[in-house]
Amino acid sequence: MINFHTRAWEELWESDIVIEGDAQSQQDIHSMLYHLYSFTREGTAFSPSPMGLSGLGYNGHVFWDAELWMFPALLIMHPEMAKSMLEYRYQRLAAAKRNAFSKGYKGAMYPWESAETGVEETPVWALSGPFEHHITAMCGNSSVELLLCYAG
Repeated sequence: MINFHTRAWEELWESDIVIEGDAQSQQDIHSMLYHLYSFTREGTAFSPSPMGLSGLGYNGHVFWDAELWMFPALLIMHPEMAKSMLEYRYQRLAAAKRNAFSKGYKGAMYPWESAETGVEETPVWALSGPFEHHITAMCGNSSVELLLCYAG
């Protein structure tokens, strides 16, 4: 088991972001990549929370931050992991369509905070969930980037 674990991590680190001449920035990048790799799995339909496993913030919910800030690095370095992040959205597309319909829109409207069911999970005190329309555009943009990655 330990050999399998070690080899899996070695394969992940075959792709890297290297910053020459700035040891602190290099360590920061490796820390961030470690967290991304720890929170994301190839062949799943899961997407990481902004806090991943390192904090209670955001209640473990998925935000559009995943597509904006986490997805691009994974797409370049490990497209199969990035694909899993979009699979999360794809499997919740029906909920996004119901959400759009309930607000008088056509198409899909992904929630500000999402969990297993794909419905809006934003706490009522935040008051932002129903008014955030950019999430669906970011999900769509990431989907196009993934298609271009595999096409070319």
